[in-house]
Amino acid sequence: MPRKKLDKPNFKLTRRKDKPNWWVSWTVGGKPQRISTGTEDETAAYSFLIDFKSGWESPPEKEYQTVNVAIDAYLAYKKNEYQLRGDDIHHYRSTYKILVAAFIKIRPFFGNIKLNQLTRQLGRDYIEKRKKDTIRIQDNQKIKDIKSPSNATIAREIAFLNAALNHIKKEGWVGEIPTFELPPSTPPREKVMTPVEVKRLLAHVDAPHLKTFVLLALHTLARKSAILQLKWSQVDMKNRLIDFNTIGRIRTTKRRAVVPINNILYIALEEALEMAQSDYVIEYHSKPVIDIKGAFNNAAKKAGISDVTPHTIRHTGATLMALNGVPLYLIAGIMEDSIDTVTKHYAKYQPEYLKEASRKLEEIYG
Repeated sequence: MPRKKLDKPNFKLTRRKDKPNWWVSWTVGGKPQRISTGTEDETAAYSFLIDFKSGWESPPEKEYQTVNVAIDAYLAYKKNEYQLRGDDIHHYRSTYKILVAAFIKIRPFFGNIKLNQLTRQLGRDYIEKRKKDTIRIQDNQKIKDIKSPSNATIAREIAFLNAALNHIKKEGWVGEIPTFELPPSTPPREKVMTPVEVKRLLAHVDAPHLKTFVLLALHTLARKSAILQLKWSQVDMKNRLIDFNTIGRIRTTKRRAVVPINNILYIALEEALEMAQSDYVIEYHSKPVIDIKGAFNNAAKKAGISDVTPHTIRHTGATLMALNGVPLYLIAGIMEDSIDTVTKHYAKYQPEYLKEASRKLEEIYG
């Protein structure tokens, strides 16, 4: 099935400073689009442009399109979508950068395969290949361990590939196209720190920016990215409120809450505000902190706490609140998760969880 016929845009060759290849760029419905020519040679790129122009009204059959072309089209679409939504695509852990990193793993295996050559078996072969790959874990610039990527990592890569292929299908490039199976999921690590461990962690946090981050995470249960992107303009010290939804950012499934500032957090923010030298709450040498993982890991190691990440703080807070009888709807509110998600993960920690149901069964059959 050919792509939908559209008014012919103004196609042109462009080149980015940080990328050697030539690209074909155009605009559709006010949205910029681009696709790689796959070559650094201007003459070859011009030939690609001519073929691409002629193929716009009567595009080539799908066997002439490769997975690399589909990935480039999808990335162009997503980049524009994130920018319109107000997301910072240059942030270290932005969704766009995660997409790009995943496709770097995907391209060597799938990139030059034509779309009509794709089979579900290729997906299975990719899983087996990735399981044989190794990744290096570094600790203080030294190789700590070498292991294969987890099923969760491989599943994320395949999910992104499925999304790219589904995108070009919706655009009318192809008719039917296979959906690749995901590897079986592994049970998530559910490390929960005790209150004693939390205090020990705080005792080993030396850097002011890390201390502010940890206290924000402990007392708001916000995600790491939301805290690192937090600006002072989002902090209302007078009314004791923090709006984690960045100004201009369209709300997504990763929703961000407006949370109150309790007394402990208020004191910490007062101290941070006195030393502030930028618009960002979490700053280091007057600049926003791109990632906190290294500093956090070092503090956890000094405190003698293993298998923890910044996300562990969020999970720990929700778990401890559930264990202390905080209603699930309130936990969902501060986490900005759906009540269904919170019930699924944290109802089991409620002291009275299912006891009433058990008592009713006793009455019925008694």
